[in-house]
Amino acid sequence: MRVLAVFLGVGVAVLVGLTLWRLWQTPNGPAPNSGEPPSERVAPAAAPVASELPVPRTAEERERVAYAAQRRGFLVELQQALTPLRAACHTGKRLDTLEILVEPGAEADVEALRDTVLNMNASAFGYARICILRKPAPGSGIPAELVAEVTRNEDGRWITFLR
Repeated sequence: MRVLAVFLGVGVAVLVGLTLWRLWQTPNGPAPNSGEPPSERVAPAAAPVASELPVPRTAEERERVAYAAQRRGFLVELQQALTPLRAACHTGKRLDTLEILVEPGAEADVEALRDTVLNMNASAFGYARICILRKPAPGSGIPAELVAEVTRNEDGRWITFLR
């Protein structure tokens, strides 16, 4: 009787093992030894790859990117022209504002800076306002100081306001 119980226990264990083994296998089409040629076997479907979606931009951000692309050449040429004057340039918070930053300790020749920008036709690139700022000393923590502002009026004339 004990021998019968041992054989019955081993049989049940083998049956449970085979059942679990079958459940864990995925149905990938016919088994490799099914007699079908390899070209007719169905390959398992690949899991979809999660591609990174770009972060949606607001209308203002899209407009800023479009302007930046159109102004890139102009800003590079202007930067080269401003380097001897110890100044740098970039678009301000408003898209119609060009900011010129003069190095600390450099004398801000407002007329020379203004003429350099206007001779390069800044208005053709959508600029209606030019702010000339003096950079603070590095590490001072204070904002740049406004030296002059040049604005274009409705008639297309540029007016300079000194600070």
